[in-house]
Amino acid sequence: MTFLQGLYRSKKVRSLEIELDNLDTDEQTFDPTLQHALDNFKDCFDLVHRTLPEIDINLVYFGHLVGTEEFSRDITIPFSNIKENKVLSLLSRIQYEKIHDSKQLIKGILNGEVAIFYREETYLINVYNPESRSLQQSETETVITGPHDPFVENAFLNLSLIRRRVKSSHLKVLKLEVGEITKSNVYILYIDGIANENYVKEIVRRINNIEIDAVYDGNMLVQYIDDFPNSIFPLFPTSERTDTAVSKLVGGKIVGILDGSPSIFSAPASFFEFFSSPDDYYQRWMLGSATRVLRFIALVITLSLTSLYVAVTTYHYEMIPEALLLTLTESRSRVPFPPVYEALLMELTIELLREAGAW
Repeated sequence: MTFLQGLYRSKKVRSLEIELDNLDTDEQTFDPTLQHALDNFKDCFDLVHRTLPEIDINLVYFGHLVGTEEFSRDITIPFSNIKENKVLSLLSRIQYEKIHDSKQLIKGILNGEVAIFYREETYLINVYNPESRSLQQSETETVITGPHDPFVENAFLNLSLIRRRVKSSHLKVLKLEVGEITKSNVYILYIDGIANENYVKEIVRRINNIEIDAVYDGNMLVQYIDDFPNSIFPLFPTSERTDTAVSKLVGGKIVGILDGSPSIFSAPASFFEFFSSPDDYYQRWMLGSATRVLRFIALVITLSLTSLYVAVTTYHYEMIPEALLLTLTESRSRVPFPPVYEALLMELTIELLREAGAW
């Protein structure tokens, strides 16, 4: 992707975001109805719609955003011990907020509130208390500044972490299943209007076509949907950071969450994506840009310096200054291996040390 293409794409994404903001503003003209809520959260598998036909009540909420105790105290117990002629009296209590704005309805559901639909009236009650455990800082993707809450093995908790940051009804969640024996749940996330619908359909098709007994981790899953499984470059980058996943979603990418895996995968990938770090977005633009330039320089040095050393010391002595050539010749006389073997041995030693440090 050239710089002009990237600039055009960023302008296109910004224009789409402005259009989405306008759509959110237009929601004020609608009444807060059950059908309107269900239409806004279409293709959101994590949305819960419960019906209490005995008292003509409909409940809409995100199950992973509400607390179990709070839901039982303010919803389950009160509405299970009441008759229909007493519903209005119950809903007149202060914790039940009657609303008249559809935008407030959507925002309330995204904030972990339960929407209560009774006849032609709509109420919201705050029972926000998502399940969570003590989140520790990611050891594989450490940053100096920025948030430190990583993903965990619980897929619904991971969805909750993303929903806390992306409070928009345009964030869609599709549920798939992979593994003939394990039947692991896979959740595909994308922002409607920004992500390419063809990419979404293609990822869904590839995951549905996987025929395997078990899948345990996201890094294992992406190997079965990869175009080039023998490539040394990952086509589906993975991450354990919540802010990284959110930035990819806002940038028009598709994010996948596998239940039981602490890392997410994203698509499509670009070459320059591997040279960015979350720290770049939390620093001033000059420092962040300079750091990225240094990474490119480091890539060039890594790929060329070893081969240049072998080529010069083996075939092109004339490129070495005379003073350095004498010293180099004297030092090389004590090494029983040719320069190419020496370079390969050095690279192998570095890899062994890196693996030993990782374990």
